Amino acid sequence: MYYADRLLRSVDEGRDTLGIAAIAVVTVSVFAAGNLFEPGPAPAGQDSFFGGREPTIREREQITEAYPAYVRNAPVECVWMDIRVSFQDARYAAAGAQVLNWQKRGSRCLRYASNGFDVLKKTGRTWRSIFAGSVEPPCSLGIPRDLIGCRGKP
Repeated sequence: MYYADRLLRSVDEGRDTLGIAAIAVVTVSVFAAGNLFEPGPAPAGQDSFFGGREPTIREREQITEAYPAYVRNAPVECVWMDIRVSFQDARYAAAGAQVLNWQKRGSRCLRYASNGFDVLKKTGRTWRSIFAGSVEPPCSLGIPRDLIGCRGKP
């Protein structure tokens, strides 16, 4: 902020040392940096925090069915399931509830807030959670790297 303030003062005083274009760059940069910590569903330019691909409708239905009733029955204005399926091995998926409308005072959506995700594996016709957490899963689980990174030795 110091440099942006100094630059603005120099323009106000008639000493346009860097030019008006520099003000625009600094202003946009400060705005962008300020928005880095705003909550949101995914980083800019990405559809999801996870890699992989969007699930088919059938995959989405099956994966959602693996969750408890309180998640499956959450109001649509409160929860969106961010689900991705591995390109490398379609038996693996990553999913996390993206909570919507939780910031409103007295919101009924706040009860669905969480910061974790699940990695699921399809065995037969059923998807089962093989990892639940808020950090990268251990590499020993053998989760395809195109879906999510891992910690430890691969």
